[in-house]
Amino acid sequence: MKTNSISTVKVTRQRINQTKNNQHRKIKKTSSRVVHITAGLSHQNTSRSVSNPTIDNLRKDKSFQSKVNNNNSIALNQHQDDKPLSLSLSKVKDRWANPMNYHNKRSNQNLNNKKKKKYTRSCLIWLLLVLVLLIITGLIVLIVFLTKPKTSTRTTNIVNPVLRWNASGITIAGVTGMSGINASQLNNPWGLALTYDNTLYVTDRYNNRVQQFVSGSTVGTTVAGHSNGMSNSMLNSLFFPSKIVLDSNENLYIADGFNNRGLYWTKGSNSGVLIAGTGVSGSALDQLNFTYDIARNWNSDITYLADYYNNRVMGYRSGNTTGFVIA
Repeated sequence: MKTNSISTVKVTRQRINQTKNNQHRKIKKTSSRVVHITAGLSHQNTSRSVSNPTIDNLRKDKSFQSKVNNNNSIALNQHQDDKPLSLSLSKVKDRWANPMNYHNKRSNQNLNNKKKKKYTRSCLIWLLLVLVLLIITGLIVLIVFLTKPKTSTRTTNIVNPVLRWNASGITIAGVTGMSGINASQLNNPWGLALTYDNTLYVTDRYNNRVQQFVSGSTVGTTVAGHSNGMSNSMLNSLFFPSKIVLDSNENLYIADGFNNRGLYWTKGSNSGVLIAGTGVSGSALDQLNFTYDIARNWNSDITYLADYYNNRVMGYRSGNTTGFVIA
């Protein structure tokens, strides 16, 4: 039965003399690491030896031990402070059998290791360069980001102003809580019109008149109807006027409510001109029944009147007192 075994080798002078005729090989290591190894197989007497000028010192050293572990390898201890040297038996045999191949492999490994070191150094250098570039780019972006919002905030404040009504009102016409017929008083004001110079026109309904208030004055002037509040169906009078429209020349279009008509009152005139209705309530196309509101289309020159009790909106062209139903 063939079994591989490694016996504990006693380094003696007789054993060294018996193996002088065997093949020898010098293994180059540090002087403190060269040892004498003899390996044997149970089925044949095969041995290899390594010689070194320091072998005599190793023989005399009692602390030098050779042990065989379970993995067919030899562990050698030179001194207590040195690390153990472990060699596989099969690797040792292969190295002694093919010494040239072993040295070629070792030289190739050394060259590969040098190439790897050079490659690693170049990779580290490139990595550092990339990191520096990234840091510089990040700083530039951060500076741009921090300086840009300042200008955008300023423009936003200019583009989006906030407008609010004043919480306190100012009386510009009439007397608060007091109706009357005086020039500074109003009685149920119903409609308003304003010029570009802030002149205000007010339909003073229950006083049957239209009052004008110049900007800055609380005393009004009667521009249509009677200043004393008298009402009738004459063209120089009004009867519960509701709404008014003012053109660019401050001429008035008046919805004369209970007179069931529409009047055109030029600026400075003492009477109006009939433009819609007959003054008598009815449902015919030339009649109205309480004119509630009035509007003008300046492009088509059509006057629109809300015919309250007839439940309709009538349209009247300039110079024609007969109207047509709009809605």
